[in-house]
Amino acid sequence: MEPVISPIDSAAVVTAKPPTPDALILKESVKRGTRFINRVNSIADIAEPILGVDRSRNERAYIRQQPQGKLFITKSIHDTLLFPKWHDRENEERYRWEVQPDGSKFGYLVDGATPGGEIRDED
Repeated sequence: MEPVISPIDSAAVVTAKPPTPDALILKESVKRGTRFINRVNSIADIAEPILGVDRSRNERAYIRQQPQGKLFITKSIHDTLLFPKWHDRENEERYRWEVQPDGSKFGYLVDGATPGGEIRDED
């Protein structure tokens, strides 16, 4: 008796890659090292692959300290957690947050939020 071959080749099955987050919130306790540069690099080593940072294109992760021992990290220095005061959505969250098993949060821009921050054009 010959083996039955499935019509679906298991090697050809493609699983959907989760979307790349626009922002991260990490616990400050993940920082490593005694020198400032080592602590920054230890966060970048975690955040940059998750955010899809491409150093060959001069991209980097920007890290901002937040209350309660948290770090807000994005690919743009202009990103903020909330919409700015001059925006129609003033003080609303710019991200939809998904808590990860390790307690970190992946942030995805909400509809109407601009990657790179809400920068007002000066006329």
